[in-house]
Amino acid sequence: MDWERFREEVLTPFRQGVPFSYRPYDCHIRNFQEPVRIIPDRLTVVEGSYSCHPELWSDYDLHIFLSISPDEQLRRIQARNGADKVRDFQWKWIPLEERYFQTFQIAKRCELCFNEKSW
Repeated sequence: MDWERFREEVLTPFRQGVPFSYRPYDCHIRNFQEPVRIIPDRLTVVEGSYSCHPELWSDYDLHIFLSISPDEQLRRIQARNGADKVRDFQWKWIPLEERYFQTFQIAKRCELCFNEKSW
């Protein structure tokens, strides 16, 4: 995650309350998508595995951690990325994400935590 770009392009203008645009990165095509226009409102949700990176922590008013079972995680990965990509996620991306969560104690630091059974 390019947290510096995210802060500059999204969080800073959002906190200023001004409309802005940003270009999401698409891992499938390894390039940026078309710009997305955002008009700040009273409630805005920033989601993603790395959205609670320690460098961004103070930019949010509330931190929520959502978790799902490993089986459900793999089912969703397969539905989104195809069966041929599941192994890559199992052996590379999921362990990296889990290490990030553990290293920075993301779930423990969040004010609210939910798992799929509590939704």
